[in-house]
Amino acid sequence: MVAQRLALDFPAKVDRMVLLSSLAKPDLTPVVRFKVEKHEPRWAKRVFLKEASFAHHWSVMARTKIALSFDTTDELKDIKTGALVLYGEDDTFTATGAQQLLDGIEGSKTLGLPGGHLCHITSPKTFSKIGLPMMLLIFGLVLLFAWSKLCCGAASAFFC
Repeated sequence: MVAQRLALDFPAKVDRMVLLSSLAKPDLTPVVRFKVEKHEPRWAKRVFLKEASFAHHWSVMARTKIALSFDTTDELKDIKTGALVLYGEDDTFTATGAQQLLDGIEGSKTLGLPGGHLCHITSPKTFSKIGLPMMLLIFGLVLLFAWSKLCCGAASAFFC
């Protein structure tokens, strides 16, 4: 999501990007469905009946609300760098988002890696050959952008 915003706000500074388990617009429906179906009723009891747990989950929900406000759906066509879109083949959260990014960003390519949302960890050899070299080139720009936002006192919502 950060790379998308960078490519939109500073197109001259981004000549390539890797989008890893990313989305144009987050949707928590698959995540909640997964949690409830897999762990119900144990999950609901743990989340909502214990005060300490509820406080923690309330904090997570507040940060998630900020992330959910991110939406580049209508702006994807304005990204001119192309992208390598990597996603976990078993990721119920971002696999459909990969197709949306592929369709929306001209010149992009997609590749499903074995595993779920953390496919870069579960498929490290594949990721290190394909995604890591490009991400290392980009990482310096992301740090510079984050630092400039923090120094200006305008921390962006998509850094949560």
